[in-house]
Amino acid sequence: MPDQIRTAQIVGVDPETLEVSPHFPGTYGFYVRLSCDPGPEWAAELEGIYTAAVRASKPPVVFRGDTLCIFYLPAYTTELPEYLAFLTEIVAQANAAVERRNAVLPDDSETRETFRQQLQSLALTYRQTR
Repeated sequence: MPDQIRTAQIVGVDPETLEVSPHFPGTYGFYVRLSCDPGPEWAAELEGIYTAAVRASKPPVVFRGDTLCIFYLPAYTTELPEYLAFLTEIVAQANAAVERRNAVLPDDSETRETFRQQLQSLALTYRQTR
């Protein structure tokens, strides 16, 4: 059975660390701290939702465990509060998607066995109709 995917919340912004990357010229990478490292499946949900979201400017985001590194153009510093509110909403949407996925996971062997029996019944029906 697949493991439950953890969720995470934004717990802070690190004002001390600024990163420069040759991949994102002219930007400074700053760190948004998460409550935990929710794992790669959560990061994939976050990335998909972030990519699909409609917003005039979406700086690159790099997932690093319990940290999101945002590569932000300094020229848009005045828009940073709105961007962080947007990012908080994206994190909430990723959490909701993960919680929906977690809710449908089989939670015990009885559920798995019932599902297996239904498949066996369908397999017999399928063989008979061919």
